[in-house]
Amino acid sequence: MTAGAVAPSGRAHRVGWLVVGVFLCLAVAVLVLSALTLAVAGTPLDVIWTGQQAKRSGLAALGWPLIVGFLALAAGIVALAAGWFRRRRWAWWLTVVGIAVNMVGDVTQILTGHIWEGLTGVAGAGAVLCYLCTRGLRAQLPY
Repeated sequence: MTAGAVAPSGRAHRVGWLVVGVFLCLAVAVLVLSALTLAVAGTPLDVIWTGQQAKRSGLAALGWPLIVGFLALAAGIVALAAGWFRRRRWAWWLTVVGIAVNMVGDVTQILTGHIWEGLTGVAGAGAVLCYLCTRGLRAQLPY
């Protein structure tokens, strides 16, 4: 470290742990809301599909297996978030793998012609993945 440089505080990484945990909880909310709006059309919650009618129709065509899959994934992420807030190493690993898989999906978006969506997804997932792999954040794990 150079003269005058300040080491990152543990507090900053504790806030980072909280932010990632909240992000996991928001993912659960999105999955549950998506499942509900796909299961029951015509509710005020349909506003989340504004401008995405083609995507909603395509997902709705997949029917109950997709809805059950969304809810199962939401339940898994609830367990992941619980492990994350307890700073379990397995939760850190699963979060890293999940973000990496998401990033592969974003690259697929680019390859299928959805350039802007894919690029913003790759940038966001890449930033989160880089942060998850920082020494300071990993140092917050108990072992």
